[in-house]
Amino acid sequence: MGGLPRRQGHDGEPAQASRGLVLVNPSLAPDTKLFLLAPVLTHVIRSMPGTGSGIKKPGEYELGPASMPVLLSALQESQVTVIPLPDGYHVATHDNDAQSIFEGSARFVSDHATAAGYR
Repeated sequence: MGGLPRRQGHDGEPAQASRGLVLVNPSLAPDTKLFLLAPVLTHVIRSMPGTGSGIKKPGEYELGPASMPVLLSALQESQVTVIPLPDGYHVATHDNDAQSIFEGSARFVSDHATAAGYR
């Protein structure tokens, strides 16, 4: 993976730096080496089924942990807060932990907006 694209504001000018970012179960890296064969398999197999349902609520599936090292390699450990979501899978914002995620995200944004002088 290359770098992140340069962010632009709505007027095309460079956007100001972010004071924080809320990521919920980001899928940044595959959990299987099978993806390495994609350039070859694309000529043999037209499509593959998805990884399964990403929601634990009755009827569902979870992605693996390969994304965490990718995320941590780009940030200092003090910049990352990991909050376990024990009652959900990958699409956590639609799952059993959704309310906790929304409340925690709102608290994070409020705290960082206050610290940056936006409140």
